[in-house]
Amino acid sequence: MRHCFLVGCLMTVPFASTAQSQTKPAPPPTQGLDIIFIINGSAAGTSVTENLTTVLAKRRLPINTDTIAWCRWGSQVGDHTDYWGQVYSANCLAAKMADYHARWPKSRIYLIGHSAGTHIVLLAAGKMPPNTIERVVVLAPSVSTCFDLRPALRASRNGVDCYYSFDDSLVSIGSEKFGTADGLFVKPAGEIGFTRLPPNFPDANLYQKVHNIRWEPEMAWSGNQGGHYGPTSEGFLDFYVLPVMLGLGRIRN
Repeated sequence: MRHCFLVGCLMTVPFASTAQSQTKPAPPPTQGLDIIFIINGSAAGTSVTENLTTVLAKRRLPINTDTIAWCRWGSQVGDHTDYWGQVYSANCLAAKMADYHARWPKSRIYLIGHSAGTHIVLLAAGKMPPNTIERVVVLAPSVSTCFDLRPALRASRNGVDCYYSFDDSLVSIGSEKFGTADGLFVKPAGEIGFTRLPPNFPDANLYQKVHNIRWEPEMAWSGNQGGHYGPTSEGFLDFYVLPVMLGLGRIRN
């Protein structure tokens, strides 16, 4: 019944006309540069885009960015539960990545998403050929802790980095009331990280590339107080996320 309702919504609300613009139109990507595809969270948020691009500019890093606008409803609950809208956007993102990789095969591709946007990130990554993505980063992911990461892990050379917090009450309560972004009523990865597969599962060894990075109180100085939007803060992205993403260091828990 839930799927029928969502399909009906897709049929009655055209995607292009209801999608909320998350950023101003960006110039075409510079040829040959590495690129970070950014997928913000529900309600047409822009915090990851704004803060990450600020950090890149401050560090004078020659990396392209491309933000995928996907929110059709402009509300936390509406976008969080828009399963088929997320699937559609994941297909669009996968097509953009495939085109970029075909044009500039030596350029590295990174993915970063927040909250419900992480569902799009992981679905899109799972559609890519092996080792075509450098790294996948998910901030406060509202997908289930048992989400099957194997397709995304095959596509990513350096795996999936999950930033989570026991103190993220928004992702916890939201998943309890409305389910996770992937439609399950279980604990979200944004609260407890991703669960690893038992070793006898096919390709369970891929989970060696899953890096669950837990928020600790000593990280609060960066602007991340452990809440749902904390990992999107400029200081946290600058000190804890970007160095890990680019392979310059790793925060281990």
